[in-house]
Amino acid sequence: MGESFEDIIEDEYSSLTPDLAKQLYRTICCLNRLRVPVRAGLIARVFGITFTDFAERFFRPLQKVVLTSQREGRDAQYVSRHPEIAEIVFQRAFQTEEDRYHEYVRILQALNISFASDRQSFRGMVRAKNLMEIFKDYQNVRSIYDIALTSIGREPYLLQQIANFERLRSNGSLQTALILLEEAREGAPQDTSILHSLAVVWRDRANREETEEKRQQFRREARALLQELILTEGHTPYIDTVLGELALAHLKDVLNDEDSPDRVIDDAIRETEKILGESKKRFPTEDSLLRLESSLASLISDTERAIRALEQAFSQDSHDSFIASRLSNIYWNRGDTELARATLKKALDARRADHKLNFAYAELLRQTGTSTSQELMYFYRRAFTPGDDNFQAQFWFARYSIEAGDDQGVDKARDIFNRLRDVPIPFDTRIAVRDYYGGSVAPKRVRARLQRRGPFFGFAEVAEFPISAFIHENDLSSETWALLDPGDEFTCHIGFRYTGLVCLNIELL
Repeated sequence: MGESFEDIIEDEYSSLTPDLAKQLYRTICCLNRLRVPVRAGLIARVFGITFTDFAERFFRPLQKVVLTSQREGRDAQYVSRHPEIAEIVFQRAFQTEEDRYHEYVRILQALNISFASDRQSFRGMVRAKNLMEIFKDYQNVRSIYDIALTSIGREPYLLQQIANFERLRSNGSLQTALILLEEAREGAPQDTSILHSLAVVWRDRANREETEEKRQQFRREARALLQELILTEGHTPYIDTVLGELALAHLKDVLNDEDSPDRVIDDAIRETEKILGESKKRFPTEDSLLRLESSLASLISDTERAIRALEQAFSQDSHDSFIASRLSNIYWNRGDTELARATLKKALDARRADHKLNFAYAELLRQTGTSTSQELMYFYRRAFTPGDDNFQAQFWFARYSIEAGDDQGVDKARDIFNRLRDVPIPFDTRIAVRDYYGGSVAPKRVRARLQRRGPFFGFAEVAEFPISAFIHENDLSSETWALLDPGDEFTCHIGFRYTGLVCLNIELL
């Protein structure tokens, strides 16, 4: 009828009777938008309504909008049909900040965090970023935190979120944030997220500090906390991002200091390159790390002092893979492909087995589009050790080995694709198409024949390649998939991803 989905949901909410049913529904939505089920005991404390009352008086008016579940020996739980619907109801039912504030206060005062669902609700409600999205007046957030402290006590997670609020809000007190986080750390010494927050506050203090000496001191505090985290939980994208931010901030300080000698600039660039390079190997598709890499490239390319320092360092020691790679990138971005290639070639002549240099050289050759599959295979193969975490180098080696058709290379490619299917990386990263046969700009169409199929996927034989290609029903229309039987031929594009070959843009013959 031309109405928006949001208006339909609001009309549905407005039509509920009696009014108490409407109030029950919006309170359930207030919490369920945080993807938390609402305990019947909580509703009883907020409204004075038992589960029996709910079943007798409100089941019928709410049966289409509230779902009820109960496990044996457990409190009944209520949920809306979907968290996004709950969000719409919350936004439309509580239109003013004052309405939202009073609802939050009512719920917080009724929570009993000894119950798991109430504890989940509490954590979602007091999370600093959530509160700052809902309440523009920071005094309302402060008041909510005061009420939470009164009703819940100085619980470590609550202290951490108040500290995060101080860090995030305009003109917040980072000193207060540090005091709160140290108290939270004492109360929950095993909670690594509190160490994360502490490291970020020290980073922010460094960024706000005017004196270089203090900035360095605060960055050391942040790094010490991050190293402690690495010892307990290993590297994570979050930890590596903060380490990269600290290194990049230090490099900016060095470049902004007119008295910094070339050696100091060289060391700062080298350290930043090292941190980001190692992080990118661990998390090749992490957006925050890619943004830092882009910032580093722009910073150096826009600063003649940095380029001169790099060129001076490279002239004195062409063995350094970090300096050679960065200089090559600068020359490439300036359009000087030959100088970019010569720089990496000179470094490789000095250190032929260096993984980073071989990978950088292979990437340069691939981007120029002038090398054979065999040549790319050679340099990508020298960019990793079997079984290490250089996933990108392994993928590109396997991709060009398959295209080259070298028997030994094909066997290794099979092993690599099998291993990359199981590496601990996000699913979306694993199945992302990274290249096409013939190139991403103008991929070649090939003939393929379906070898076998299941209900949702199958495998196809492609004449140009020595291994089978995956095919999934989502990559073609449901009508085409229904018609496709083993032995049928079709044309398609071949994509390469960490899991192997995949047939795309399929057309039946």
